[in-house]
Amino acid sequence: MGLNKAQQDFLAAAVTTPRLYVVGSCGIGKTLVCLELAKTLAILEGPQTTLVVAPPRVARFSWSAEAAKWGYPEPIVLNGAKWPDVVPGRLHTVTYNGLQRLRKDVLKDGRKCPFNFVIFDEVTFCKNPSGNRINSVRRIFDKHCPRILGMTGTPISTGMLDLFAQIRTVCGPSVFGEAFTQWRFKYFYPTDFNQYNWALKPGARQAILDEIKPHYAIFHADEYDDLHIPNIVEHDVDVVMPPSMKKRYGETNRELKKRLRSATDDTVTASVVVQKALQLANGMIIERGEEYFDAAGKVRRDDITHMLDDFKVVAVKKLLKSLGDPNALIICNYRGDKARMAKALGAETSITDDTVNRWNAGKINRIVAHHGSLSHGLNLQGGGRTVIWATPVYSDDVYHQTNSRLARPGPLADAVNVYRLIARDTVEEGVIETLRSRGQGLKALLKTLVEMQRLV
Repeated sequence: MGLNKAQQDFLAAAVTTPRLYVVGSCGIGKTLVCLELAKTLAILEGPQTTLVVAPPRVARFSWSAEAAKWGYPEPIVLNGAKWPDVVPGRLHTVTYNGLQRLRKDVLKDGRKCPFNFVIFDEVTFCKNPSGNRINSVRRIFDKHCPRILGMTGTPISTGMLDLFAQIRTVCGPSVFGEAFTQWRFKYFYPTDFNQYNWALKPGARQAILDEIKPHYAIFHADEYDDLHIPNIVEHDVDVVMPPSMKKRYGETNRELKKRLRSATDDTVTASVVVQKALQLANGMIIERGEEYFDAAGKVRRDDITHMLDDFKVVAVKKLLKSLGDPNALIICNYRGDKARMAKALGAETSITDDTVNRWNAGKINRIVAHHGSLSHGLNLQGGGRTVIWATPVYSDDVYHQTNSRLARPGPLADAVNVYRLIARDTVEEGVIETLRSRGQGLKALLKTLVEMQRLV
């Protein structure tokens, strides 16, 4: 198997470091390295019964597709009503949502562990120190698995605090300890009375990196000339609201200003107004539905979407026309918005293996999707080089990962063009400012909006 230089370096680091946390640019081919790694370790150390923990689509489809593409044995997918048995010496995949079932059905509540190598694909899914899914299995893996590998392209989307649980998952308590609160007080200090926000102490960043140095490796695309990952070129496109929508938005904006100026600590109330403003900036309003129990006893809620204006749809159509009608991924943030956008453009909306294959073969020129169905694991570089964010997103992690579905090595142009449609004089401008400052989450957006309102 011919590996490029980055993949060769990755493989060498993984062979020599049993507990390794890898930060690799999206598109360097981390899955291929892991397939080759299991094969190499089988020669050096004996058969590897390997478990890959990954996001749903990645666990169920991407690893199998990559194995078939490169000629490796097909992984055994632990999924469905009745799971297949664990086969010694084979590679298995499971979703993060399946970890608690894995603990009960396969690990027998900790009494046995058939795996000697565990790979956490997108280990940032483990960044919550109190997450039930990962905490149900991590001590078992730490005790019984000689090798654990964690991989991600976006390690600290909300800051250095994200590292604790990820490193504990890969290395156990030997690096940072077991208790998150003790580690946090060691390296951070609270910036508010309620200890809601934390900042790094002087010198803490370097001290943290020094602690994890024996266990992490970074493979950045810019350091390797043979990767040829396209650059991402961003374009902000102003969208003017029609007068009727501008008037309705103005009422919500006055309420938002009031909340942000007089009750900035009332995060829940302010966030409700922000979400309403974001909906209006896309020409809709979502009415909260009544909660009910479904047949399985789970709480459900059917919200009602009221479409008010199609100005964002019109803006997307005009943009596509001005660009010469390229193949494009169009990203929306609301279910109703996705449906009307797809109808207007005659686009696909379901992200299936067939959709991906037809897109990469050039048989589809439009996909309209929610970023949640695109942000990890899919290789879409064969079908186009244009991404349009009809609704901007304030998560740097989601934004980067979604764009990287196209910004991967492939046969097309050298650059991926990313167009962000921004409703002028709306909360979407705050979303973009949050993204520029690499902030993630609603808290970061609220903070940005507060700063923007002070300038008004």
